[in-house]
Amino acid sequence: MAEERAERAGDRVAMTLQAFQALARYLTLFPGRKNVMWISGTFPLTFFPETNPRGGHSKYQSEIRQTADLLTADQVAVYPISATGLGGEEATHSDELGRPTRDEHSELAEQISMEALAQDTGGKPFYNTNDLSSAMKEAINIGSHYYTLTYTPSNIKTDGKFRRIEVKGINRSYKLAYRRGYYRENPETESAVERNVASDPLLPLMSFGMPDFAEILYKVRVAALPGDISTDPTKSVVRYGVDFAVSPQDVKLETDAGGVRSGSIEVAVIAYGYDGKALNTVSKKIPIRLQPDVFAAMQRVGFQLHEEIDLPKADVFLQTGIYDLMAHHAGTLEIPLHVVAVQAPK
Repeated sequence: MAEERAERAGDRVAMTLQAFQALARYLTLFPGRKNVMWISGTFPLTFFPETNPRGGHSKYQSEIRQTADLLTADQVAVYPISATGLGGEEATHSDELGRPTRDEHSELAEQISMEALAQDTGGKPFYNTNDLSSAMKEAINIGSHYYTLTYTPSNIKTDGKFRRIEVKGINRSYKLAYRRGYYRENPETESAVERNVASDPLLPLMSFGMPDFAEILYKVRVAALPGDISTDPTKSVVRYGVDFAVSPQDVKLETDAGGVRSGSIEVAVIAYGYDGKALNTVSKKIPIRLQPDVFAAMQRVGFQLHEEIDLPKADVFLQTGIYDLMAHHAGTLEIPLHVVAVQAPK
C-alpha cells in the first residue's frame, strides 16, 4: 500500500509539472507579471530547493528545474488556495483496527507546502477558509499591485546552482512577497539535463486543443505535392509538404572560437481528425551547425526546414511545432486544413 501511494504521488508530481510547463509557455504571450490561482486539496511539490517539506523528488529534478526556469522567466506568481475548507478537531479517520484517529501533522505539512510554494514564486497561500470567493478576490487584489526590481548579480559564474534572492524593507512592519531565487544557467550541463528528460518535450505541447505557444515565432507554408500518391483514386491519402522559416534570433546558438554557431531543435507535425484522434505524426530532431557566412545569410531568410506528411482526403487539423532543445523554448501553430486530391499537371 505504501508503494502504491508513492506511485500515485509520483504520477501527481509528473502531471503537475507538465501542466505548469504548458501554462507557463502559454503565458509568455502576455507581458509583465502573471498570477496563477491554484485551487487544490493537496499540493504535491515546490519548485525550489530547501523549501520542500515532503522531501526531494529526485526522479523529477530536471523537470522541476525546467518548470522553475519557465515560471521565473515568465514572471509567474502562484497563489495556492486550499479547497479542503476550515479544519477542526473532528477531522478524523480510522486506523487499521477501525479506531478513530487524527493525523496531527498532515494538515500542518500541507500548509507548510503551500507557504513554500507561494514564497518561492512571490504569491500568497490561502488555507483554513471556506470562502474561496474572498480568497480569490484577495489574491487578485494583491497580485494587481507590485513593483518590478532589477539587479546585476555579483556572482557571474554559470555553474547551474540555485541563487537565493533577499529583499529587505526599511519599514519592518511590511511583509514582502517576492521570488526567493532562480537557477543559474550552466551551458556545460544543459544538454545532459535535456537528455535525462524521459518524455519528448515538444509532442505534449501539440496535443489536440492545446493553445498555440509563441516562445519561438516562425512562418509555415503547407501545400500538396502533386504526384501519383495524390492522383491515384485507389489511394486514400494526399502527401503534403510543410515548409518552415524560423528566425535565428529565437533559437539559442553557442558560438565557438572560430565563429561557428551550433544548436539543436526539434520539428514536428501532427494531423488530427475532428474527433481529436491523431492520424499521422512526423517528428525529427535537427542539429544546427552554421559557419559565419551561412549564419549571416540566415539572418535575412531564417532557418529553412522542410517536412512531408501523408494526410487523408478529409478535413483535418494540422498541428505544427518547433522546440529549442538548448533553451527549452517552444512555438506551435494549429492549421485547419481541407485536404483534397491534387490533379497531376498535364
